[in-house]
Amino acid sequence: MSTNLSCKNSCQTSASNLRLYAGADLNSNWSIESQLHTSGELKGTFSSAGQYANATVTTKAIDLTAMYRWRMNDRFALFSRAGLTYTISDVKNTSTSSSSRYKSLKPIVGAGLAYAITPLTYLRGELDIKQARVDGRNTTITGFGIGIQSAF
Repeated sequence: MSTNLSCKNSCQTSASNLRLYAGADLNSNWSIESQLHTSGELKGTFSSAGQYANATVTTKAIDLTAMYRWRMNDRFALFSRAGLTYTISDVKNTSTSSSSRYKSLKPIVGAGLAYAITPLTYLRGELDIKQARVDGRNTTITGFGIGIQSAF
């Protein structure tokens, strides 16, 4: 994941992200998906309320989206999804040891490609963009993921 946090000097504005998906197919093209994810730490001198401070930022979120699939052939499918994400961002000021927590309910959109390894197992790659409240203002979080999807 990467963010557009306001940064002074060198900052780490991207981190690894662990995701877990669950969903249900409504028909051959439409699905409902939920995603639970947690990010690694972002570190740097970030702007908050117009002032810069050394801080670490972590996020946790749960998304609920509707997904539409376009089957290109027996192996490949393109998909897009849109919905809402509930995000909790923890910001810890490393200079003063103070911390803040921001919660937000914002939109999420995404798109990707799925490749059928077997009839019930897919290799999936996707890009998603969501809004979150991280440092007292709206921040865009962009995520890229590659993983295995299994139907049962």
